Amino acid sequence: MRGSARTAWGLRLVACGAVFAAVAACGPNLGSGEAGAPDRAPEAQSCVRGSLTAEGVECPALRARDGGLYTLAGDLKGFEAGDEVCVCGAPAMVSICMQGTTIVLSHIGRDCPPTD
Repeated sequence: MRGSARTAWGLRLVACGAVFAAVAACGPNLGSGEAGAPDRAPEAQSCVRGSLTAEGVECPALRARDGGLYTLAGDLKGFEAGDEVCVCGAPAMVSICMQGTTIVLSHIGRDCPPTD
């Protein structure tokens, strides 16, 4: 590759990297229109029991009792990998988590909230 072609290729990579970094900085709030609130799917909230794990690439993760992998968007309220918890929330429509089903947390605790 000639010097000018290498320089042009390098500039393209830098430009693409800058765009990627800007989009990644938006995090799970991309397109939500509300700070701190990821877009949510119109589905009803549900609860899942399992163990918090370190499996998440970009987000905290929960391995459900049935083996399913969920990534979590929201405050873990001091819980950490290894803790057995119940998480409740709606699936995120947009997420940077890159794996599993992302749940936008409305509840995390040792027990699930009572149902009506």
